[in-house]
Amino acid sequence: MWYLTEVQAPYSPDDPLFSEAGDAARGQLVFAAGGCASCHTTPGQPDDLKLGGGLALASPFGTFRPPNISPDPVDGIGAWTVADLANALIGGVSPSRE
Repeated sequence: MWYLTEVQAPYSPDDPLFSEAGDAARGQLVFAAGGCASCHTTPGQPDDLKLGGGLALASPFGTFRPPNISPDPVDGIGAWTVADLANALIGGVSPSRE
């Protein structure tokens, strides 16, 4: 029964899906289409590309604060692999499996 509720991360760094080189232009399109800046910008930050997070979003479940998704390797997601990002976006699972 535990298996049904266990956090799953379907992608691993050696997945053939991630063997292609990145494409910044396509990434920019995904960023714009996904509306990433709408939630992940820092309140009061005039630059929409500085994605430090922290915007308070009230919900029936409590207040949610979108995380820092900047390329900073310590405070953001700069140390994540492509598989880590895919697992977070598709499966809702962080690299620490939270």
